[in-house]
Amino acid sequence: MHATLPSNPEAARLYSEGLTKLRSFDDLTARDLLQKAIVVEPNFPLAHSALASAWSGLGYDANAKEEGKKAFNLSSNLGPEERLWVEGQYRETGKEWDKAVEVYRALFHSFPDNIDYGLRLANAQNSADKPKDALSTVEVLRKLPLEARDDPRITLTETQSVISLGEFQRAQITAAKAVEKGEAQGARLVVARAHLWDCWASINLDQLDRATASCDAAKRIYASANDTKDTLRVLTSMATVLLSRGDYAASQKIYEEVLVGARKIGNQNLAAVSLGNIAIALDIQGDLVGAKKNVQEALTIFRKAETKSSVAYFSMSFADVLYNLGDLRGAKAKLEESVEMNREIGDKRTMGFAMSELGSIFSALGNLAEARRKNEEALAIWTELGNKVFVENTQLDLADLLTEEGNPGEAESLARAALRGLATEKGPADNQAGARNVLAR
Repeated sequence: MHATLPSNPEAARLYSEGLTKLRSFDDLTARDLLQKAIVVEPNFPLAHSALASAWSGLGYDANAKEEGKKAFNLSSNLGPEERLWVEGQYRETGKEWDKAVEVYRALFHSFPDNIDYGLRLANAQNSADKPKDALSTVEVLRKLPLEARDDPRITLTETQSVISLGEFQRAQITAAKAVEKGEAQGARLVVARAHLWDCWASINLDQLDRATASCDAAKRIYASANDTKDTLRVLTSMATVLLSRGDYAASQKIYEEVLVGARKIGNQNLAAVSLGNIAIALDIQGDLVGAKKNVQEALTIFRKAETKSSVAYFSMSFADVLYNLGDLRGAKAKLEESVEMNREIGDKRTMGFAMSELGSIFSALGNLAEARRKNEEALAIWTELGNKVFVENTQLDLADLLTEEGNPGEAESLARAALRGLATEKGPADNQAGARNVLAR
């Protein structure tokens, strides 16, 4: 990664081996090697910077920040390239994603053949809620010489980006490619990461059996590697599968276990995700007070960290709780906030959900014209994304609204289109029944 090495040969060996482990996502082994390198040569800044990366990968945010600061304070005698690298890592540990993007962009611009600089730039862009920018960086990385451009880490970064954009079928394809490349290289933790991304994409496509298989595969690898953070991430996805299957109590229990684990290692983001997920489970089970408390706590953490994608997503959860509490205007405000954030980020899928929910709010408030407009915007999003089930569901919502507005002809046309689609896709029986109910009016 860097030409600069510790002056002590043993420290240099340990440092180099630690970097190799970091590239294959083996953060635990990397941490141990880098700690040994620092014992031998404590004032070598790049070892502290690499250790910060290992701690971050393991989910120990406070440790990562401490090592990042040490590296930054020791970096004055480094050359310009290494100083920038250390600063980029330091900005990452402080969650200063925009500054990290600036630093890594400068590095990658100056050294366009360095895959590590390009990957760090793309990952910082993803963390800064700029997945489209990350995909642009991925395209640049694809033009590197053959050996570099075939690195599975590029494919993993692409998978993360398209998941952020709601392109889950594409994510399944890229995750499968990453599994293949990782297995060919014997990089088991790369394989585990790819399985985890496939699990999440499959959950969002309602392919729960595939999601379970992918999560199980990831969990086996992470457990054998004693990777606590990523094991907790897999458990989160497995709990979401249970939630999707209707086993709400079991999913809540796992979310609560993940919350305990996340707090134990000091991972604020994972703790906030757990709080938000617990809120969703409580909301479904009717504990609205508990749901409101948990989602508010989650949003406080996400806002402090300036994680816009998570604020946008869990603002929808908060809106659902407020709706169930009878606060329609409060729910409307949260959904409008979510829409604007998703528009800024470029997450069309989450924006589609928020638009649909806004349609329901306006309908409940008696503003049928605005409800129809929101559903038409949602329909345009689902059509663009090619999600046929959501297209048909939104067509049904619009048909209901048109019937209420006194436009039975348009309502019938939409309901028939939805019924044809649901029959072709073998959509849920209750949705098909809903289409027939509209036609029977």
